[in-house]
Amino acid sequence: METARSRGERVEIDDSRNLSSRSADQVTQISLWVKPGNSADAIDWDPWRKRWVVSCRAAPTGGLANRAVAILVADWLGLPHSAVRWVKAGSSRLKVLSVDGIAEIEAARRLRSHIDPGLSESEPP
Repeated sequence: METARSRGERVEIDDSRNLSSRSADQVTQISLWVKPGNSADAIDWDPWRKRWVVSCRAAPTGGLANRAVAILVADWLGLPHSAVRWVKAGSSRLKVLSVDGIAEIEAARRLRSHIDPGLSESEPP
């Protein structure tokens, strides 16, 4: 269990997942467009913005949505929560995550596998 800081708060991170498939030298940045307060947690690709769109149930108050999105992305990538950290977050919908231990191509493949084909309007990278 590790402790991270988010907007001056201490946040407990469960780092109990298998780390054997991680490579310490791989770091990928993922650009996101976040839609908080939705009825479901979901991911899609936006070809116009050229970034992933993450919808989450969490409210956009007090950093709740940012924390929820980081956890969702880590889970979708199959990585421990501690492998994901914000490069750019704040109150803007435009956000950037840094992910340790995964190549960009592999991250895109894993995120693509979580897109609902019935809802997606475009082909992700």
